[in-house]
Amino acid sequence: MKGKTALVTGGAQGIGRGVAERFVMAGAAVLLVDVEGEPLRRTAEELTAAGGRCEAIEADVSQRDQVRSAVETCVERSAESTCWQRTPESPA
Repeated sequence: MKGKTALVTGGAQGIGRGVAERFVMAGAAVLLVDVEGEPLRRTAEELTAAGGRCEAIEADVSQRDQVRSAVETCVERSAESTCWQRTPESPA
């Protein structure tokens, strides 16, 4: 996954956090998206401290404009290939 960027929704905790950890372990940069601001920032800090490239984006994925903004941020920050991940808790 080196050279790739993953956008992980629900990334502050639970399944999303676990997925983000796996992406970091595989060498990907990770953009975490979650509505829970404090756990989101804490997770991003912990993954960065563990040697990962990680950024937090506070957004509610049930709001189309916030999703669009998160994706635009991901595209702007990533000159590399990007992969998307949606956790089971995230709305379709």
